[in-house]
Amino acid sequence: MNESWPVLCLGLATVACAPVEPQARLLFGQEDIHYQEAALEATVLEFLGDGFTDGAAFQISRDDPERGDSNGDGDDEPRDISDIPYHRAGQGQLSLEVRTEHPIARGTYAVVGITGRYGGAQYRLPEGIVIPDVGTELPDPITVTFRAVQLEPKAGLAWKFEAPGGSDMRMEVGGGYAVTRVRTRVQSALIDADQVSTVEMPLVYLASELLLPSDSRGHRVVLRGEVRHFPEATTSARLSAGIEF
Repeated sequence: MNESWPVLCLGLATVACAPVEPQARLLFGQEDIHYQEAALEATVLEFLGDGFTDGAAFQISRDDPERGDSNGDGDDEPRDISDIPYHRAGQGQLSLEVRTEHPIARGTYAVVGITGRYGGAQYRLPEGIVIPDVGTELPDPITVTFRAVQLEPKAGLAWKFEAPGGSDMRMEVGGGYAVTRVRTRVQSALIDADQVSTVEMPLVYLASELLLPSDSRGHRVVLRGEVRHFPEATTSARLSAGIEF
């Protein structure tokens, strides 16, 4: 976390000292998923203690009593944690963004901002996790719950286009650095593991927005779709909606 403070402070200082008036927006949308595998790994590491090494891979048994052994010879064929079958029980994220837009050409703006997010998600894993490197098996159904707070300074370019009815379209591309403090709880019939960890990752993003006409107080409804790529983790698509004021 200490290494991320200069980045976060720079983002805050840039927004606060900008020569143009900052904008604020409050959005609600889908939960960001980039931190979840790293947070789950930290929780299982804490639960298994010294008997587990960082080199051991998370895997899950393919043995399903309803369909029989997948490899036909009675032996489990493990697979990576990214292949764990799951049911998502719920997710959501509330975000508050403060940003400035600096005009650099007709319809083109340099965007600098910082976003704070709070959200969570819950997953139900009907099959057990098997970690063969240390002979650990968790065969019972598992519930994994994430609660996360995130700070994300970012910078990019935006292009604005007029749309019918007084609305505006905006395209935006840029990069940032996400620092996420996440609480992960893993529960089953045999375990109840609770762990707080920090996940830090750079990202690039591509976003498209529709801004509806302003109301009498200058507030605008924002509809946003965004693709976020984390080179150290995954690529995700998110939809959100809210108010710009």
